Amino acid sequence: MLVEVRVPRLSAGHGYSFLEVSQRFGDRALIAAGCTLTIRYGTCRDVRIGICDTINMALRVATAEAALEGTAISATAIETAAEAVADTITAADDLHADEAYRRDVAATLTRRMLRVACARAGQAIAE
Repeated sequence: MLVEVRVPRLSAGHGYSFLEVSQRFGDRALIAAGCTLTIRYGTCRDVRIGICDTINMALRVATAEAALEGTAISATAIETAAEAVADTITAADDLHADEAYRRDVAATLTRRMLRVACARAGQAIAE
């Protein structure tokens, strides 16, 4: 029988975010994106970026992670990661949205979620 669960507190400089876009509230997401990162001395570390519902699966986007890992966090670095997401994913093309739209939404969500995660880590990035 499970009696207790202890979750360690996030360390200073740690940020996270999860965002999604759906047609109506409560619907299955057209695209969902999540990330975690740590900012130490202005540099990104431990970056994890995932995109969901690109042909009904969730995947980590290693190219976007690599674009941020070890770099000074900036609007330019965030834009590079967003472009990497759009170039990497294989988006579905169905009656709800075409592939180009889903790629654009994935890039936009990546920009937004990285800004939220950076703000939560204590380093807000202006648009």
